[in-house]
Amino acid sequence: MTPRIFRYPPTPYFVEGVAPCDSGGIGLACTYAGGVDSEGITALKMAAGKYQPELAQGAAFAAKAQLRARNLTAHTQMACQVLCGMSAEAAAEITDIALQDLPTTSPAKLKGKPEDELPAYEVWRRRIQAQFRS
Repeated sequence: MTPRIFRYPPTPYFVEGVAPCDSGGIGLACTYAGGVDSEGITALKMAAGKYQPELAQGAAFAAKAQLRARNLTAHTQMACQVLCGMSAEAAAEITDIALQDLPTTSPAKLKGKPEDELPAYEVWRRRIQAQFRS
């Protein structure tokens, strides 16, 4: 039986106008929580289309959180293989590497500055996503 989330067309989650960070949240939830087999996660990845790097970034976050808490699951390993094309350990390492030399500008200091000066968290997310773009 197909899990409930996949009974409905998944594409509305990835339509134009949906914030890419929502795709990261979906990837994190899918990877961290479990309950979906590899076929379901593959269907989610295909539905993500151009938002696959954001989905993979969320999966990497989930892997890092589980490794840090020392509770890595087989489901997280499988989801990282599907969404990131690598082990959970390798995906988590990407999150660590992307932390190096982050800007120190806080969002409060960005008032009146050009939009290309992003908060450190957004720079971090984009660096991770860049590792999953082909």
